[in-house]
Amino acid sequence: MAEPLQKKALFNKLHIALLFFVILIAKSSQAQTLLLPGDIAFVSVSASSSTFEFIPLTNIEKGTEFQISNGFWSNENLSFTNSETVIFTAEANINAGTPIKFARSGVENFDVKGTVNLSTESERLFLYQKDSDVNRFIYAIGWGSNEGEKDSFFGSELPTIFKENPNSTLRLGSYNNYQYYIKNGASGTPKMLQDFVQKVAFWRGNDEQGFPKFGTSFNLLNPPVILFDQSLTTVKESDKSTILNVAIYEHDGSKLTVDVAFDSAYSSIDREEIKGFSAQTINFTGLIGDAVYEVEIPLENDGNYEGRETGIFTLQNLSKGRFGDFISHTVLVLDDEVPEIKLEISELLGESILVVHNLESREIDLGGWKLRKGNIDIGLSRNTFLGVGESIVFIDEDMAVPASLLSSAYRLETEQAKMLSSQGTIQLRNEEGVKVSEVEKPRYDVSKVSTLNQSTKTPQSNRTSQSTSAEIMTTSSSKIVFSGWKAINSNEVDVNDFGNTNLYFWDESKAEFLLVGKDISTTPKEAILIGFFDESNASKLETKRKKSVAENEEGVLSTLISTTDSDENDRIQNLEGLNLVRNNTNVAVTAGKLEKLLKNKLEVDLSLYHSSPDFSNISLLKDDDLILPEKVFWVKVNSEVETVEIEIDLREGVETDFQEDDLEKGVLELEVVGQPNQASNIQINFLSEAKEVQNNLNLKLNNKVFLNSFKGAVLAGAIADEYYDLVEVNSSLNNITELPLKFASDNSGEFELEVKRWTDIPDGWVIQVEDLKEDKVYELNENWSLKFNYTNLNDIESDEIITPFMEERFVVKVVPESLLDNESNDELPSSVELYQNYPNPFNPTTTLSFYMPEDGNVKLSVFNIVGQPVAVLIQETMSKGEHNLEWDASDMPSGIYIYQLEIGANIMTRKMTLVK
Repeated sequence: MAEPLQKKALFNKLHIALLFFVILIAKSSQAQTLLLPGDIAFVSVSASSSTFEFIPLTNIEKGTEFQISNGFWSNENLSFTNSETVIFTAEANINAGTPIKFARSGVENFDVKGTVNLSTESERLFLYQKDSDVNRFIYAIGWGSNEGEKDSFFGSELPTIFKENPNSTLRLGSYNNYQYYIKNGASGTPKMLQDFVQKVAFWRGNDEQGFPKFGTSFNLLNPPVILFDQSLTTVKESDKSTILNVAIYEHDGSKLTVDVAFDSAYSSIDREEIKGFSAQTINFTGLIGDAVYEVEIPLENDGNYEGRETGIFTLQNLSKGRFGDFISHTVLVLDDEVPEIKLEISELLGESILVVHNLESREIDLGGWKLRKGNIDIGLSRNTFLGVGESIVFIDEDMAVPASLLSSAYRLETEQAKMLSSQGTIQLRNEEGVKVSEVEKPRYDVSKVSTLNQSTKTPQSNRTSQSTSAEIMTTSSSKIVFSGWKAINSNEVDVNDFGNTNLYFWDESKAEFLLVGKDISTTPKEAILIGFFDESNASKLETKRKKSVAENEEGVLSTLISTTDSDENDRIQNLEGLNLVRNNTNVAVTAGKLEKLLKNKLEVDLSLYHSSPDFSNISLLKDDDLILPEKVFWVKVNSEVETVEIEIDLREGVETDFQEDDLEKGVLELEVVGQPNQASNIQINFLSEAKEVQNNLNLKLNNKVFLNSFKGAVLAGAIADEYYDLVEVNSSLNNITELPLKFASDNSGEFELEVKRWTDIPDGWVIQVEDLKEDKVYELNENWSLKFNYTNLNDIESDEIITPFMEERFVVKVVPESLLDNESNDELPSSVELYQNYPNPFNPTTTLSFYMPEDGNVKLSVFNIVGQPVAVLIQETMSKGEHNLEWDASDMPSGIYIYQLEIGANIMTRKMTLVK
């Protein structure tokens, strides 16, 4: 709510003269509060319903009387004409900041006499107290078209007292038959709140919908009040410094200090990037009145691309007074460096597609960027993010592909799709118009390749791809060659040409990477070699392998597949049967299609996995993930297979290709999310009696598949000595299933475990999560989530690959309906519960739900991300049980909001996201 009090002022003192108030003594035997101009402020008016709301900025004693009139005032006659008047008499003491709404149904804690019918044209309201025949004016508000004299107050003269007290008069917009109400609440002294209410920018208007339930919250604070004057500053990384303004209001000069501290736990910038700034103490001792103190934060440009970074600074250790709304300040640092992004022209189902690869080791925000080719521009939306190792796929909107793939691709309209089919260079430019990457249309004519006949087309979608493709070279004639981890078949190059590059070969029989030249004396035939190539060797590699790749335009993938029962226990488990494969064609294929082609060829059960660009993580491929040309992936064969060389035509159709699994099943998917941008999922499927249960292994914590230190987060179900991404449960189960969850991350900090998907769970079944550390049990529903802290101990080290500490923190408990009567209800939550809102993200309405085990006083509030109150949705006594409330955020900007439930001593908060 605060605005800068002084610009570029270093501890400027504002000397305030003593204020003398002339108090008029009322001739009344009844005790009451004497109100001064500005002591009561209007916060809403509605001509359509003849209602209005106001808030006292001072405490009002029982018996206090005041009046509100909509008449025309005359300074000459000192009286109203054509007026309607409402007389308010307080029947109880009213605390400052309490919202008071006038409606025909009555006003709580007030005796009300009279009524006011507001005009659908210009209107005004005067609030005043009467001493005999003298009117002492407190506040005036007016709106509508003003056809009167220039200095008139919407047709009425303005009482003289208002000219001397400008903070007691507010002129709103000029629309007729309109309703106005203030946007957000605020915290501060009465003087601060008077200033806040007076700013028309904080108000909103509406002439179509009914007036909403009042939700503004004002928190009156005793002076002095200290806060940042704003919550966000945007700077460039090349800037030498940025300034944080700390404002203080109504100080009396006594001893007062406060610290401005850097919050490293929630910041993405490092201390080195702010030259080690930790904290600075501000001393306001001796200051009388209001002031702004400037704190300079130095900035250091490290020369590396880091995207948009944030530095969070907080006010701490206040020795006296109160904090205002902005006690944290975000410094948004925009990077000057250009990220490494690669454009690739590939082929899917015989048609050209464009793929954008992230080659950086961090997420890239593409919001506001453009693809350009000639006079064709394609703008990317503000919510376009490209994660580490991820790709965005652009396809023609008329292209016949599975619905699951369309949900993760940009579909281009006819004119835009010409970018894919015509010759020329496609460029990617950032918000400043700087070229980040480019690619030329390859020479081969994809129109000569036969396409699969698809009978249906699906709606357009503009969601970004979740495909996790590795950093790979392509058949396109891109002029930019980046360094990084790359893969090549041993028969395509001479490894001696890259003597200073360590090349690794995956040995399926030993289930580990071996170093060529050290662990093995000769390079195995048809081996896939992995290495980190610098720019010089990467350019050399690109030149040498272009020819071999160009020769394979038939779309036939060839590879060796084998399984080895290393421990000879007649079971293929853990890393046994794990083969490293490379898509050595120029055709992109979905993982779902390739898995079916492989199963048909090998006649065994198998699954496909993906490695991150630096081989620091491995994860299960989803059916709609694209396996792009040159992409390296894993084939995990779950049965014994003799070493066999197979060839698969990726353009070949499969009978069940792109068909949804028609098996009826329930799905529970749990996701753990942390910072920065870490997430991992585990899925539990509930199958019908006819389906055989099969589980998918989670290979993320097997360090033998790493070529770099582990990065990311892992959530896996533990069964015996193995970990699983997907666990299946038969719906005919007649016993309780307990599934321990293992969690690990290379980062320490706060994480959130939440239900990501909740579909067709068997009726009557109860699913619980037990928190072993906190000794609590939670019953799950589709909106459930829980925050927890994790510390990475880094206590496992093997062959220079460090895997994080694995914590068994949670246990999932699945209880069939038939066994519920035998279960103790003591394990079910019996305390106050605040559930995750639904839907989330939302636009513009969402439902907030909570449970209370007994009757009590309830307050449900909404705050923005910096802690400023936005709405008070409930503040009343409620009965026990579950309650649901819809919040309409039509007037709110997109962003993260916090909703807080207060029931007795219980205070619970959750986050929700508004996306418009």
